[in-house]
Amino acid sequence: MGNKEIAMFNGIGFHTWQVKLKGHLMRKGLWSIITTDAQNLTAQQIRERQAKDEKALGILITSVADDIIHHLDEATSAKQAWETLERTFGAKSKHSKISLKMQLYGLAMYENETLSSLVNRLKSLCTQLSYIECHIDDDDKVAVLLKALPSTYDNIVTVLKEKEPIPTLESVINSLQEDHNNK
Repeated sequence: MGNKEIAMFNGIGFHTWQVKLKGHLMRKGLWSIITTDAQNLTAQQIRERQAKDEKALGILITSVADDIIHHLDEATSAKQAWETLERTFGAKSKHSKISLKMQLYGLAMYENETLSSLVNRLKSLCTQLSYIECHIDDDDKVAVLLKALPSTYDNIVTVLKEKEPIPTLESVINSLQEDHNNK
């Protein structure tokens, strides 16, 4: 079943799914149910909040696959369900941080992989790290990208490494694409 606008979460790609679901809840005016606590509310406001909470919880429950649903069995609120999913799949542990950093700093272009695919993998790892409050500076992203390229890119990599100041990630990507298109 699931929400037709958002792919059902099946245990893979939690952070991408989380961002999409957050956007969906925002569009429905339900995100504040997850981010704020109810304090000093009138009886009417409590009823309205409860109705919104039920809608948000319903969206969360119907947006996860059957083999994930058991994690939400005991959730009585959308906030509780959200926090349960974050704890279970959110990669907030030191192990996940180290694992993601190892993947980032060991990034290498696969044989027959496109430049855009490599860039997407780089950006995905950086995004996942940002979710666990580990910011990767732009010049580090540039260094990782240049190191990940095969020897066929050696000439342009040498040129880009010598530039002062260090070019932005986007300008490096543009230069690499331009160089690739000229070959």
